[in-house]
Amino acid sequence: MIQIQPVFNKRTEFEVLAERRGLLFEALELSFDGVSEEKAEWYRTSGKVHSLHGAFIDVNPGSGDGEIAALSEKRYVESCEKAIACGAKNVVFHSTCFPFLRGYYIESWLKKMADFYIRLAGQYPELRFFTENSFDIDPEPLKRLMELVKAPNMGICLDIGHINYSRVPLEGWFDALGEYTGYLHLSDNMGVYDDHMTLGTGTVDWEKASKLSSALKKDTPVTLEISSPENIAASLDYLSENGYFGGVL
Repeated sequence: MIQIQPVFNKRTEFEVLAERRGLLFEALELSFDGVSEEKAEWYRTSGKVHSLHGAFIDVNPGSGDGEIAALSEKRYVESCEKAIACGAKNVVFHSTCFPFLRGYYIESWLKKMADFYIRLAGQYPELRFFTENSFDIDPEPLKRLMELVKAPNMGICLDIGHINYSRVPLEGWFDALGEYTGYLHLSDNMGVYDDHMTLGTGTVDWEKASKLSSALKKDTPVTLEISSPENIAASLDYLSENGYFGGVL
């Protein structure tokens, strides 16, 4: 299953592309503040929203500041309600762990995040939740989080582009998180910034990523995190021509 993140202002182009290539939507724009009712209604009535990217700007339910944690939890719940309104089955949230601290910081973050995710997973059993590596420089915090949560509707979204500028190679992330991984984000970059480039134009080893993904032997939703219809089409052609991600394309 291939998904894209459409842009409302180019909705006609994205609708045509989705119909032509058999694509579904992961709604990203609904995670931003101040979404117009016209935009929200388009997503609700499109019939193509299979997943929703949850709130991720300046939120952290694992924060040591109670007010920040409470507001973050509110934003996460709002994302769940938006997902249900759109008919989405999956919600993706970023990891919010600050990557360069361990010890007391991570123990506190893990407990707060695990407690919150257990509550959220129980509150919305009809949704599947995936935590995406975002700031993470290595897979240890996310692995420990999954070991604590143990909810059947909670898993990991591996973002291959983010892995490309982490401190751990692709195989290390799949080895550590493969059993929890049920969702993938694909985009390319040069190993420095999260550029969301067309696949095959950066330094990501897509052959290796494809082999590691296939080894999971899971029916995994895949989202192309690429902004323009033209670059999405080029990325799909690149995957098809090289036979990558054959188990999901």
